[in-house]
Amino acid sequence: MLAPELAFLIFLVLTLVAAALATRSSGFSSFSPDSILLGTGMIFSLLSATWFDFEIFGVRLEVRSAVAAICLVAYCVHSWRMILRSWGVLDWLVGAIWAWQVWVDGRDQGFSIALPVQAYGEWVLPYAAGRFAVLNRHAFVSLAPWFCGVAVTIAVLASVECFTQLNPWNILSPIDDLVYRSSEKRYGLLYRAYGPTRHPIFLAIWLMLSIPWIIGCIEMANDRRQRWWYGGALAMVVIGIGATVSRGPLLLLLLVAGIVLAAYSRKARWILIALACVGGIVGYMQFDTLIRAFDAGVKSNDKSQVIQVEGEAEIYNGTLNRMFVMKLYGPLVFQGGPMGYGSVATSTFPPDIPGLPASARTRKTLGIVDNSFILVGLRLGWVGLGLFVLWLVSAMFFCLRLRRGAATYFYPLGPATLTAMACILLAVSLEMLTVYFAYDYAFLLKFHLGVVAGLVATVRLVNRGVLD
Repeated sequence: MLAPELAFLIFLVLTLVAAALATRSSGFSSFSPDSILLGTGMIFSLLSATWFDFEIFGVRLEVRSAVAAICLVAYCVHSWRMILRSWGVLDWLVGAIWAWQVWVDGRDQGFSIALPVQAYGEWVLPYAAGRFAVLNRHAFVSLAPWFCGVAVTIAVLASVECFTQLNPWNILSPIDDLVYRSSEKRYGLLYRAYGPTRHPIFLAIWLMLSIPWIIGCIEMANDRRQRWWYGGALAMVVIGIGATVSRGPLLLLLLVAGIVLAAYSRKARWILIALACVGGIVGYMQFDTLIRAFDAGVKSNDKSQVIQVEGEAEIYNGTLNRMFVMKLYGPLVFQGGPMGYGSVATSTFPPDIPGLPASARTRKTLGIVDNSFILVGLRLGWVGLGLFVLWLVSAMFFCLRLRRGAATYFYPLGPATLTAMACILLAVSLEMLTVYFAYDYAFLLKFHLGVVAGLVATVRLVNRGVLD
């Protein structure tokens, strides 16, 4: 087995070599080589496990961050004029989040050069990688098949893992213990696959974010054979999500499918509205029964127990955990004020903040803040939370706004790709209500927000005559 540092170096070199070869094979006529190097580099970096990292100046650097930094430097050298062109709402929002984190942490820790660098690496770096990777009319079209291939590879390996419990990345270099993972079969049927991420839910979010790229491949397929191939790729990715045996992502995929179906069929729209109403009534009337059924077969340490929340005895299990997190930590977001408690205080579970229950058992049981929005609110206050939510909502809005002109600006892509991107961003945002904001998947989410910004900027530059 390899040390994480050696695995990091090996995958870093392999990723950069693969990206260079992909750039060369694609030719330079479609768009600038630094863009395709950046895009394929980020895509291939997903094949590296998130625990393959290297410590530099006290900061753990993983392959995705290193590839983004290296390829962005190459982009700045070759296309530095494009950096300052056509800034938009999403760019200003990520800049505001970056500045706000520097200000909040500077208040708590004292200002130093490390703070803006760390905040840049967390927020701006993945976003900029996505933005400049697609800053061309042909970029998404050229990168989509590569993303499809990587997603299918990960999905196939995850499908094998859920039956055999064999994780090739873990065999190569043992995973760390930063995140708890159950080794038991869920529902007595399947192991939970976690692939190159630290947790099955993180892997499910990865694969969900790959769906718009595969939809793009289906849209630009030249014949029926290609459409069948990419349709099979989409099915394989859905199977890969199922291999995580994560309930939330699977339900959200059904929700996304329902939204898309309702958007294109009036009859389906009314049927789904009726089913949603009936389901809401049944769920309200049989809430306890549904919770017990939903939680049956889940890992043994989530079995029901009694805990104290706000002075009241509550029956706890794994499914109700997210509700108790909102009940316990939600009010603390507002108590933290506009600036919150800072990165240091919220870097551990349970967080080192005032207002937690006196019961040590309750603090331990509800120590993990399994709600990304609440965790961001605790860390950066309600101002930081507001900027973050606005960032996500704006990206969805721009996707829907771009869909009408997609076939004109990004041919052979059509509106389905942008619709899928908006729906998947919505699904991921809803999933984030049930999981803490881990860098394992947050990096890829920010990358895709950058992709949306890059598509928006491309349209502006085309209209101005800067891009062909």
